[in-house]
Amino acid sequence: MRENQLIPDADLAENIRDIRQRVALAAQKSGRKESDISIMAVTKTVPAQRVNQAIACGLTLLGENRVQEFLEKYPLYPPKECSVHFIGGLQTNKVKYIVDKVDMIESVDRLSLAEEIEKRCRAIGKKWMFFWR
Repeated sequence: MRENQLIPDADLAENIRDIRQRVALAAQKSGRKESDISIMAVTKTVPAQRVNQAIACGLTLLGENRVQEFLEKYPLYPPKECSVHFIGGLQTNKVKYIVDKVDMIESVDRLSLAEEIEKRCRAIGKKWMFFWR
């Protein structure tokens, strides 16, 4: 069996169902639509096989916060099954390693970082998205 094969885990699936139910209830109580809320699986220190099980259970948004760990796990993720956001502190010199692999960088905290992201995205023809904090 390939390590990145999608096989749901029963306990994980139950936990995800519970989270979805709590999100649905919170959305209802606040007058929001459940579809307007995204559940992000933050995968720091979680092995790629476990992340792939979460994807098999229907999670489609991953949050990564360590460049080196992400680069080790990324090839094991199923292509096009999920969206990956980088949520951790990011050094300017590491942008080149992730800009083609993530869908959003949520931790832009300085202009020099935003400029490097923009430069690297322009070089590969990618429209970039980020959150300024």
